[in-house]
Amino acid sequence: MLDERFPVCAVANGSASPDATEFGAAVPKLAKGLGAQLLLSLHSGHANIRLYIPTLASAAMNSTDARPRMAVPWTLRDAAKAVALVVGVAALLAFVAALVLFVSRGAIPGSRFLFSAVLEGMLLVAVWRFGPWRYGQSWRALGLSTTLGSGALLALLVLLASLVFVLLYTAAVKVLGLASLTPPSIPDELMKTYPERIAAFVLIVVVAPVAEESFFRGFLLPVLADRWGFWVGASFVSVLFAMAHLAPGVLLPAFVSGMLLAWLYRRTGSLWNCCLAHAAQNALAFAVAISV
Repeated sequence: MLDERFPVCAVANGSASPDATEFGAAVPKLAKGLGAQLLLSLHSGHANIRLYIPTLASAAMNSTDARPRMAVPWTLRDAAKAVALVVGVAALLAFVAALVLFVSRGAIPGSRFLFSAVLEGMLLVAVWRFGPWRYGQSWRALGLSTTLGSGALLALLVLLASLVFVLLYTAAVKVLGLASLTPPSIPDELMKTYPERIAAFVLIVVVAPVAEESFFRGFLLPVLADRWGFWVGASFVSVLFAMAHLAPGVLLPAFVSGMLLAWLYRRTGSLWNCCLAHAAQNALAFAVAISV
């Protein structure tokens, strides 16, 4: 049954009913309440309406799936440019680091921390340049608009599932004698002094989860899921997420964690839940590194 509080416009083959003008006045108010962008034109008795809702939480549902659609304005080309930018900066940093290492005959203190911090920053720069900022959106378009809510429980379940897999994976590679595939711990050079530990904690537990979730789940995943379907898109993004950790022992655990986080984002529509689960896992890894 229709709600009589909102005027209805019956549109067929481009023609509008006499109530079209009243409908045109009501739709912008409704769209504004949803945080949507609206393009509306009424001319010669014809109505042309285009409504775009950028956030996951308020995205339109289809009849076969009760989960929010991952609708974003940026394109696959934007995603490719962002990935190319991050990879290019990483390659440049690696070249500079190798050059400095060759000239100085040794590693410069703090170089690894600086390398990691710059890369995390570049993830956010790439997201902003080719995502929300390019299309006049805010960070809310990445799924950062909704609060944790009941999704916090699902975030906890994702965290537990990821930790269980890491433990099983670590035990398996040890039994098989595959030492090179053992997940590495946090580098000692980041944990020597208390100032270094504080800086490492901020980078690993605070900055990295937000930057990585914004780039991989908030920015890349919606585009690839829209193009190839959720599971194919999530798999591709998770492969990139695993490769970004630059360690053979993290490839499979990071891929599984990436798939779990992608599911969490799709299920809850809030990137904050992914950031929470990601930060909690990094915090546990940081605590283990300090205790040993």
